[in-house]
Amino acid sequence: MGREFSISVLLRVLIILVSALGLSSCSERKISGSSSSLSSNQGINSSVQCDLAPENLRSPKSIADSIALINSLPKPVSIHCFLKNLDLPLNFVATSSSFSAQPSPGIESPRIFLIHEQFIMSVVPGGFGMTAVEFGEVINSNLSIKGEIHFPVDSELATDAAFSSILNNSTGGTSCRICHNNEVSQGGDAYASRMVAPDPFELVSKEDVMKQAEDCSPETDWFRCEMLRVILSKPDLKEEGWPF
Repeated sequence: MGREFSISVLLRVLIILVSALGLSSCSERKISGSSSSLSSNQGINSSVQCDLAPENLRSPKSIADSIALINSLPKPVSIHCFLKNLDLPLNFVATSSSFSAQPSPGIESPRIFLIHEQFIMSVVPGGFGMTAVEFGEVINSNLSIKGEIHFPVDSELATDAAFSSILNNSTGGTSCRICHNNEVSQGGDAYASRMVAPDPFELVSKEDVMKQAEDCSPETDWFRCEMLRVILSKPDLKEEGWPF
């Protein structure tokens, strides 16, 4: 009886110790997972100050909607102000690829795609192309209508401004056809062409971009820092991968 009691007590002690270790391990994983400021957009703030457009204009789902948003804002409109006015859920995809008319100069300034449903916007916070927003309206999994606006915008834009800015008058079509083939007229100055998905080996994670935003100094690199921060400060920014 005494021997059986001792074994029973010993087993109970071992069970308690194992349970305690398991709880401790789970607790540590939970704390380490939630303590990083990079796990959410909290702690990323932008100093960009600008007027906000009427609420019904701050969720552009097409190139025409984007032109309407820009035209509603006091001029000049900076690229940072345009980005700050985007008030809709966005899918974030970033790449360090330099093969583009809007090339990334490196991981510190990745080309960033902001995607909502069938509408794509892309920006790059440094290097050639950093003053432009490129647009794509997805027609199907292969084609999108392309457009581009350069900032700052000093006066009201024509409704076809995003299309006319990429026309290649010497050869016809657009300058996008260099990288995007199968170009097809959509009427007027609008053209659709093949979409090119980012190379998966050149993708830059949202976490890495957040580190860049946290580490950069607005005093010496304001344009890049504030573009990263105005994007990353958005509460409805998700990293869901290239959807097309």
